[in-house]
Amino acid sequence: MFRAALIPLRCPTCGANLQVAGQANQFTCEHCETAYLLDKPLDKFSTAEREQLLALTTYTHQLKQWHKAGLYEICVHEILQGQVKQEQVLWANVEYRNRTHETLSCRRGQWVLFDVENYAYDPVSASQYFEPFGRISFGGDRIAAPNMHVRGWIAFAVPMATLPHRLQFLTGYLTTKTVEFLLK
Repeated sequence: MFRAALIPLRCPTCGANLQVAGQANQFTCEHCETAYLLDKPLDKFSTAEREQLLALTTYTHQLKQWHKAGLYEICVHEILQGQVKQEQVLWANVEYRNRTHETLSCRRGQWVLFDVENYAYDPVSASQYFEPFGRISFGGDRIAAPNMHVRGWIAFAVPMATLPHRLQFLTGYLTTKTVEFLLK
């Protein structure tokens, strides 16, 4: 019987030591429970690429952990739900960390909320969703220079009967990498 070769790997999120089947293009860290989808089988990556592994998509339910998506490193510190007038609102306290030598554009539009039926909701920017709650809005576009951080709140207004399911971060539209924060 053929056994797939196991490749030693460090979890891109928590750094735990893993053993992953070389033919796999997806795996889950047993330590932090973060799951990764790769754009090719693990054994097709060079050793150097595996040491700096960038997943096509990262799936997590953990808050307060840094996740890599392309050149971006992002963290969702907190997710809160509430109501403004007749709308349900989901707020996410997000932070970008730039460890590259490039300037990164950090945009509110990189975030999308999906409900259980996979309808998508874009962030809202009106002050009524932030000021009364003492939350500092992320704003529109921000720049993170090398070795800098950018942080703020992003809000999503959805109908009251909507069941939010996941918060998605996407790097861009041409070579997209995503992080999917699965809501409980």
